[in-house]
Amino acid sequence: MMTSFMTVVAGVAVRTGQALIEATPTLLCGFLVAGILRRMVGAAGVRRAFGTGGWRGVVRGWAFGMLLPVCSLGVIPVARELRRCGVADGTVLAFVLAAPLLNPISFLYGLTLSEPIVILTFAATSLILALILGQFWTYAFSNVPDTAPAESAEQLPAPGIKRLVAVAETTAREATGPVLKLALLGVAGSGLMAAALPFGMLQTSMKYDDLTAPLQMTAVALPAFNSPLNGMMKLGLMFDHGNSVAAAFVLFIMGLGINIGLVVWIASFQGLRRAAVWFVAVVTVCVITSYVLQIGLPTPARAEDHTHAFDDYSNPFTSATDISWPILIDKLKQKAEVLEWVAMPLWVVAIVSGMVARWLHRHYPVERWLTQQPATPSGVGKYDIVIPGPVLAGIALLGLVAFSVLGAYIYYPDTEPALNQLHALRADVAAAVAGAQNPHSKEAARKRTEAIRELEQMDLAVRKLMVGVYIRRFRLSAEQKTTADTLREKLEAIRDELLTGDPAVAYEIMRRELGPAYIACRNAYKLPEPHED
Repeated sequence: MMTSFMTVVAGVAVRTGQALIEATPTLLCGFLVAGILRRMVGAAGVRRAFGTGGWRGVVRGWAFGMLLPVCSLGVIPVARELRRCGVADGTVLAFVLAAPLLNPISFLYGLTLSEPIVILTFAATSLILALILGQFWTYAFSNVPDTAPAESAEQLPAPGIKRLVAVAETTAREATGPVLKLALLGVAGSGLMAAALPFGMLQTSMKYDDLTAPLQMTAVALPAFNSPLNGMMKLGLMFDHGNSVAAAFVLFIMGLGINIGLVVWIASFQGLRRAAVWFVAVVTVCVITSYVLQIGLPTPARAEDHTHAFDDYSNPFTSATDISWPILIDKLKQKAEVLEWVAMPLWVVAIVSGMVARWLHRHYPVERWLTQQPATPSGVGKYDIVIPGPVLAGIALLGLVAFSVLGAYIYYPDTEPALNQLHALRADVAAAVAGAQNPHSKEAARKRTEAIRELEQMDLAVRKLMVGVYIRRFRLSAEQKTTADTLREKLEAIRDELLTGDPAVAYEIMRRELGPAYIACRNAYKLPEPHED
C-alpha cells in the first residue's frame, strides 16, 4: 500500500513525540542520580562502590543498574558521571547494558504478563552477557589505556542546604547539557522506523518457527527507543501470541538496552573503532544466545497468525487516515499515563532551571559558593548532625527505588478501582463501536477512531488489573489469568475489524462475545458489578 507524504510526516512526528513522552520519567531519574553521585558521593566514593574493574566491577555495575528506574537514555547521564569519577570502562559498559533492562516496576510488570521463568531467565542471562562482554573488552583492549578521565579533585558541597541546592543545580544543568541532544537523537530513531515501516507491516512477522526472527528484531528494535514498561508490554504480547522466544530476548537486550543516542555517546568517548567493536560484540553474542534460549525455554502454548506487539515500530496512520491536529494530539496523549503527566512539567522546570544555572555559572562564582566550607564547624549542636555524603546518597538512592515500588502500586490500582475503570471503559467501547457501523458517515469515522482508542485503553486497564492483583497477592489464579487473556483477545478481535475489516462485524463481536468475556473476567476477580447488564 502506498503511503502519502503527509502520512509519513505525521507518523514520524507522532512516534518521535510518543518516544519522548515515554522517556521523560526515566530520563529525569537518570539526571537526578547523576546529581546525587556527583554532589553527595563524590569521585572517590563512586570508585569504591563500583570497584577497580574486572569481573567484580562488572557484577557491581550490573547489580546497581538493575535497581535504578532508568531507560536506555536515562542511563547516559549516570554513565557519564561514572566515567568522570574514574570508573573502569568495562564496568561502565556493563552498567550501560544492564540498567535499562529491568527496574522494580518493569520487573513486576514482566512477571505478571509474561511467563515468570522467561523473565527470570532473561535477567540472569543479561548478567552472563555482561560478564562475557566485560571479559571480551578486557581481552580485546588490554593494551589500550582506560579512557576514564583523571581523578576529579572537585570538592563536595558543604553539608546542609548547600548540598541539596548543589544536587538540584547539577541535575538541572545535566538536563540542558549534551545528554539532551543525545536523548532527542535517541527518540528520533522511533520516528525513522515509522517512516520506513508502513502501518501494520510487522503484524504477521517474527513467528515462533521463523529462524530469521532474531535478525528481524535486531533490525527493528535497535534504532527505535523502548522504555522499560513499554518493552515489557511488547514481551508480554509476544508470549501471548506465540512469537519467537529468540526475538523476544533480542528485544529485551537490544530493544530496551540500546538506542541511537546511546551508541553515539559511547563512540564519543571510546572512539569509532572501539565503539564499533563493542556494538558488534553485543549484537553477535545477543543473537547467538537468543537461539540457545529458543531451544531451552518452554514452547508457547499457542501461536496466533498476527500480533499487535510491534505496532509501535510502524507508522500509526494508514494512507486513508484524515490527518488533523486533534488526531495527532490524541495519539500523543495515548502515551501519557500518570508518571508521564508528572514528569513532563518537571522536565520543563529542569530545563528552564538548567538554563538559568548555566547563565549564573558564566557570570558568578556559583561553584565556589557551593563548595565553600562554613567558618564554624557543623555538628556541635544537639540537633546539628552531619550525615556523611555517601550515607545520604545511599539513602536517596534507596528512596528512589522505594519511590519506584510505590509508583507501581499507584500506577496499578487495587481490584475494585481497576474493575470500576474497566466497567466505564466497556460502556465507552460499546457506544463508540455502535456509532462506527455506518461507513459513509463522517461521524462514523470519528467514532471508529474513538472506539480503537477506547479498546486500547480497555486492554491497558485489563493489564493493570492483572498486575495490580499480582503485586498485592503475589499470585494470579489460573482462572484469573485465563479470563483476562480471553477478554484481551476479544478486544483485539474487535480492534482488528475496525482497523482492516467491517465495522458491522466488529459490532457483532462486541455485542455477542465481549459481554460474556468481560463478565467472566469480572467474576474471576471476585468483585461483582453494582448491577448486571
